[in-house]
Amino acid sequence: MSDYITSTGLQQIVMLIRQAVLTVSVTWFDLIDQVTLLEPSHRADRA
Repeated sequence: MSDYITSTGLQQIVMLIRQAVLTVSVTWFDLIDQVTLLEPSHRADRA
């Protein structure tokens, strides 16, 4: 029974890690998109 508990616990941990990685990567790409979108307007304002 202890083996079953540890295996399911590990599965939950892996799922949480995957969710965290996906969330971080998605927000990271969103930030990059925002930065790339903002840069040209800043350059236009300076010029």
